[in-house]
Amino acid sequence: MKDDLKKKLNKRLHPALLPRKKRFLLLIFTGLPAGFVYALISGTGVKLAALFTALAGVVVLGGFALEIVSEKGQNNKKAAIESGEYYTSDKWREKYEKYAGSHEFETVRTKTMKADLDRRFLRPAGIVFILFSLVFFLPSVFWKSGDIAINVILAVTGGIFLLWGIMKLKRTPVRAFLRSCGDELPYIERSYLNGRMLSFHYNGLKSENSGINIGGNYTVVYNQTEIRAIDNRCIKDVSKKIRHIKNYKGGIYAGSETENYLMIGYTDSEGNELNFRIWMNEFQVEMAYRALSSAHSETSYDEHINNEI
Repeated sequence: MKDDLKKKLNKRLHPALLPRKKRFLLLIFTGLPAGFVYALISGTGVKLAALFTALAGVVVLGGFALEIVSEKGQNNKKAAIESGEYYTSDKWREKYEKYAGSHEFETVRTKTMKADLDRRFLRPAGIVFILFSLVFFLPSVFWKSGDIAINVILAVTGGIFLLWGIMKLKRTPVRAFLRSCGDELPYIERSYLNGRMLSFHYNGLKSENSGINIGGNYTVVYNQTEIRAIDNRCIKDVSKKIRHIKNYKGGIYAGSETENYLMIGYTDSEGNELNFRIWMNEFQVEMAYRALSSAHSETSYDEHINNEI
């Protein structure tokens, strides 16, 4: 029942379906009075209910004011991107040159491609679970509790955490990628070890989330679930994509975020047209975009709306 109500409210207040003016009027003349009545029914006094309603009104007004300001800024940015002015402005070029000057391409420091990829996909959570298993294993061995059942329970619990940690460390796309290289593996590896790399983290508690290795013959790209090797001769198109995500809660603007992607279009050995999207920051995208010597296409910009109740 509660989930059905949330779905109905989410649909009714979704910014993509209900224009801002109508959302504002609906919340002011329906949402706030309904909240006031609900507070009274819940046993809240009239003064306290009125205070809560007034505070909610301030939140609504602030959210809509922020939405208007943000939307105006994003519309200007979108127009500048689509016209090509954004990346040629002195302000942006100055920021890019400063970033590129202090964040050079990485070089591979390991002897094999597998070792480097394993390092990049290393999940600290797996190590934590393995170390945590010792908290149970050591007492099960050295603690003379007098009750063997307790020691067995500790040992089994430690075993569970140990297996869990090993699974987290082993559950990466590296092995599948190496198998997919087939007879080309030595050539891909040679190109990889001499390539230039960019890597991106959007969650510091996990391994690298995405990256690119631009080699002389192959470009290796990866995200959290997949790794691909692309023959540089087969790259047909490289473009930049910007995705602006607007977050709403109950129809009220709650901030936004921007994601930047490098899009690579290419053909595989069988002639199939494929593409791969790499999430990085906007300056890394520009660095990789310039480094790849394929045909460049226009930058695309789109918006996505998240609305929660």
